[in-house]
Amino acid sequence: MRVLWFSVTTSLYNDKRNIHNGGGWIDSLERIVVDNNQIDLAVAFVENSLDIPFQKVESEYVTYYLMGLKRNLFQRLKDKFSFADIDNETLLRCMSVISDYNPDLIHIFGSEWCFGLIKEKTNIPIVIHMQGCWPTYRNAIYPPGFSKINKYFENIFNFHKIFQQIISEKQSKYRARREEHILRINNNYMGRTRWDLALTMLYNKKSNYYYCSEALRPEIADCKGKWNSHRVEPMEIITVGGSNTLKGYDVVLKTAFLLKENSDLYFKWNLCGPTTQDMVDFEKKTGIKCRDVNVFPLGRCSTEQVKEYLLSSYIYVHTAYIDNSPNSVCEAQYLGLPIIATSVGGIPSLFSIEYPTDFLIPTNDPYYLASKILQLNKDKNLLNKLSELNYKTAQNRHNKETLYQSLMECYKAMINLH
Repeated sequence: MRVLWFSVTTSLYNDKRNIHNGGGWIDSLERIVVDNNQIDLAVAFVENSLDIPFQKVESEYVTYYLMGLKRNLFQRLKDKFSFADIDNETLLRCMSVISDYNPDLIHIFGSEWCFGLIKEKTNIPIVIHMQGCWPTYRNAIYPPGFSKINKYFENIFNFHKIFQQIISEKQSKYRARREEHILRINNNYMGRTRWDLALTMLYNKKSNYYYCSEALRPEIADCKGKWNSHRVEPMEIITVGGSNTLKGYDVVLKTAFLLKENSDLYFKWNLCGPTTQDMVDFEKKTGIKCRDVNVFPLGRCSTEQVKEYLLSSYIYVHTAYIDNSPNSVCEAQYLGLPIIATSVGGIPSLFSIEYPTDFLIPTNDPYYLASKILQLNKDKNLLNKLSELNYKTAQNRHNKETLYQSLMECYKAMINLH
C-alpha cells in the first residue's frame, strides 16, 4: 500500500529543525508506521527556501517531498492581501508530487490548510485527519474584555498595527471560508472526538468518519514515570498551550486572583507556552499582574521540560475557550494527572464516562474553577480517583498498537470503498 501524507510540519525529515511542539504527534505517528513496516510511505510538506516544484529525498523507510514555495518580494506582498495565489501554487506542487509518487491513498493532516482542495483535482481516495477547525475558533477568538473594535482603538495612533489588524482579519475570513469549502467537498475524515464527527457531518452529511487517536510525543509515550499525589509546598498547578487568546489565560489570572483573595492556599501556577510579554495583554484586560497572583509564564518549553513540570505538579488545568483534542491534556492524562478542563469542543470526549462532570467546567468561570481547585486540594481520595481514571483512559487510547490498527483499518476501508 502506497500512502502519501501532506503534512503541515516536516515530520521526521530533519526533525531536529522541527521545533513546533504542536506538530509532534505527526512525527510520532510516522515512527509508528515505520516501525510496523507495512506501508510504503511518502511525506510531503512545504519548504519556503526552495524555488523548484519539489525536491525528492529518499531515506531507508520514507520518501520525503520538499515542495518548493519560495516567494519573491512582490508575491509576499500579494500574499498579505489574499492567500488565493499561494494556495494555487501550493496545489500545483501537490499535484506534481502526486504524479511522481502515484499513491494508492492520500492522507492530509488538518482541514485548516489548502491541501484538502486537491480533492477537486484527483480521483485518488483522500482522508483528512481532523485537527482544529478555524470557523469555530473564529467564533470564540475574542474572550470577555477583548474585541476587534477595542484592538483598533488601542492602536489608533499606530497606522502600521491597524493595517496589520485589517489584513489579519481578511486572511482569517479567507481561511474560514476555505476550510468550510474543504469540509463540504471531501468525503472521508479521520478523528477522535464527538466534536470531530459532529463538524464533519454538519458540512457533509454523506461523509465517512473513521476513528484514530493521535500519537503522543515519544518523550511522553515512552515515559516510565507516573504522577503521584505526594504534596510539596507550594502546590504547583500546570497549564500548557500556545499564547493566543483562545487558551484562556485571562481566566488563569482571574482564578489565581480569587484563590489569593479567598483562601490560604500556597500555590504556584506554571504556564508552559506563553512568555512574560505574551501575558501583558491579559494583564491589562484583567487588571491582574502575573507576579501578584503567583502565575509564572515559562515561554516555550521542550518536551522534556513539559514532562518534568507535569510530573512535579499537583493539578493540570486547561482553560481554553475552544479546543478539539489538545495534546497537552492528552499528555497530562497519559502521565496520570488529575485534570480540570473546560467542557468545550472535543475535550469531553477525552475523558472516561466515569469522570466526574464537576471537573469539566464551563468556559470563563474563574469562580467555579477556583472552588474546584480548592476541593481537590482538600480531597486526596478524589484527587487519586481522577488520576487513575485519566491514566487508564489515556494509556488505552494512545497505545501504539491500537493506534496503528485504527490507521490501517481506515486505510483499507477507504481503498475498498474506492
